[in-house]
Amino acid sequence: MKPYRPNVDRQKRRYSLRLSLLRLRKGKPFPTKAIGSNSEPWIENARSLADAEVISDSVERSTAGWVRKMTAQEAVAFLATKRRIVLLGGMAMILHGLSRNTKDYDIWLDPLPDAQTWAAAIQQLLRREPPLQAQRISSFGGWTPIGVADVPLVGTEDRLIRIAGAERPIDVFFVPNEFDAADFEGVWERGTSIDHGVRLMEAIDLIVTKQLTDRPHDETDIRFLTNKIEAQYRSRLRTCSEAEAVSMLDRFATPEIAAFAVRESKEDSIRAVGWRILHEMRANGDPFAEEFIREIGLASPEVVDRLEEERRKQ
Repeated sequence: MKPYRPNVDRQKRRYSLRLSLLRLRKGKPFPTKAIGSNSEPWIENARSLADAEVISDSVERSTAGWVRKMTAQEAVAFLATKRRIVLLGGMAMILHGLSRNTKDYDIWLDPLPDAQTWAAAIQQLLRREPPLQAQRISSFGGWTPIGVADVPLVGTEDRLIRIAGAERPIDVFFVPNEFDAADFEGVWERGTSIDHGVRLMEAIDLIVTKQLTDRPHDETDIRFLTNKIEAQYRSRLRTCSEAEAVSMLDRFATPEIAAFAVRESKEDSIRAVGWRILHEMRANGDPFAEEFIREIGLASPEVVDRLEEERRKQ
């Protein structure tokens, strides 16, 4: 099971941005601007290259429906009849409650026991549906076609392959970021069943896949998931047992949650865990942990160690 701790570099950027915004705002809210309509008018008399492109694209969309092609959703459903699938990425974020767009499917296809078994279902799909094509990510950031026979090797080298040719691509992971193949069983068990036998990746597992990425939409996803998980933790930490609290904090902790445990828990052992996590985060350079320690009141590492030792003895 992979624990989650906020990326320190990201925390420093967030902290600096917050300070900058506070200086700029000086207590005043930022003005908002309405987003205008982006709808296109009906073209009655085509007179430009742009008009021609619009009409051409419309015709292409209309004629594309004449030939029945497997949709991305149908392809995922087909793979789910062959192997266990966990949904991650943008589609998973949407099902966790964040309304945002995404251009593809991201799925983790059961990698056990080996790459050949993982690839067999993909190869069967590609041979059944010739319009679909396997691709690998190139060194220039694009995608390069590969042969059906190359899927097992590329999967182990790149940790994923892309299935293109449907209305949206499907990125099929052999192993997602920050996980090992052996982690699949636990991720599957923690997931929530959705349609076609697919499971939705649990929120903490999902945030782990994003903790070392540096794309703008991942920042938004992490903030959303963090807020969601922190709300659940605040509700549970007030009433849960000591053993459950320790297990929860060992798996997921942010400076805010560690500080909450210190402030709100009536159990010294749980408060000690919160202090320990805050001190560890401060030692790693997290500015938010440093600020919480100053706000709550400094507890020395010796005090934290003593409380932890008492908890272990109990």
